[in-house]
This record gives sequence, structure tokens and C-alpha cells, in this order.
Amino acid sequence: MAGLNLSTAAGLLKGGESGPVVIPGEPENSRLVAVVSYQEKLKMPPTGKLPDEQIADIRSWVKMGASWPDSEAVATPAPASKPAGFTKEQREFWSFQPVAECVPPPVKNRGWISNPIDSFILSKLESKGLKPAPPADKWTLLRRATFDLTGLPPTEKEIADFLTDRSPGAFGRVVERLLTSPRYGEHWGDRSRSLNKTRCRWSTTSWMSRST
Repeated sequence: MAGLNLSTAAGLLKGGESGPVVIPGEPENSRLVAVVSYQEKLKMPPTGKLPDEQIADIRSWVKMGASWPDSEAVATPAPASKPAGFTKEQREFWSFQPVAECVPPPVKNRGWISNPIDSFILSKLESKGLKPAPPADKWTLLRRATFDLTGLPPTEKEIADFLTDRSPGAFGRVVERLLTSPRYGEHWGDRSRSLNKTRCRWSTTSWMSRST
């Protein structure tokens, strides 16, 4: 195969002094396939035959048309690597900022505020000319919390217990009960599984269920 140049598509198709070594679409008539298959006197590579899988890959490549990169040379320089680190925009992303004390914004309807977070919500509503929705009754509040955290409706006993509990911490105890329920882990584990397509999804669900 004197004069053979395999570094370009043109050189591959031109072949050497004895003619083309590849006929696209015809591996049975391509000398390159015969040479690497050790079917000719000339055998390549001379130090030992390629594994059958690699020979099959070459045969398939020729059969599919012996496609070649758009660039002329086979060996193209690797793209320059980007400098390590974060951009200014990335460094300023909110989740990368240090924890800082936030002063609640002033609001007009201070009677609606029950905790500092309410100030941020109400401030945004007031800036849009909106008012908060009226407080939910106890039955609605229990139903929302139970569905949100477990995906299930409250039982008759849970409804009766909450409606008869008139202490200030009644709803807080409901939330704590729901967060420690196995149903909480199962519900959110199932949501995670619907988004997680990896083979580890079962272990994720199982871990969340056991951790509650």
C-alpha cells in the first residue's frame, strides 16, 4: 500500500499505488477490510490481528459509506479548555450568597402579620394592589396540609381531634404529626421517583420512607 495516506478523506478514497483501499458501501470489495481481516498477504497491523469487534466496526463503517469528519485532517487539535472557576454572573447567583440577616419590609396591614415571613409576602401583595385571601377555616386548613404532605385526605379521627383542639399550637402539632408519618416519605419519595429516571430511584424512595 505504498503512497497510501489515511489522514484525509481524499487520501482514503484515492488509495495507494495499487488503487483505492475503501469502496464506500462495499466492505466485501474494500481492500482495507481484507487487510485488517488478515485475508491477504499484506496484514495490518503487522504486530497482531485486531479484535473481531474492531474489525466488525470497520466493516460496518465501510458499509455505511465510510463517512469522514468535515475537517480535512483526521487529527484535529482539541478545543482550548475553559479557565477553571465561576463567572461573575455565576458567583452572584442567589444560592451562592452567604446567609445574611434580612430586615422584613414595612407593610400597611400589620395586623395580618403573624411571623416575619408574612411581611415579605404582604409587601409584595400590597405593591400590586392586592389583599391576602381570608384565613381558611380549620377543616380546610387540615385538608390542605394533609393532602400537601401525604397525598391523602385526613381520617375522621384526625378531623375530630383537630376541630376539638382549640389550643394555640393545634395546627403546629398537626404539621409535626404529618412530617413524622411514613406517608410523608412515601408521598414525596414517589414524586421524586417520577422525576428520577436513574436506577437508583428505588433506593431514594426507600431512604425517604425510612427516614421519616
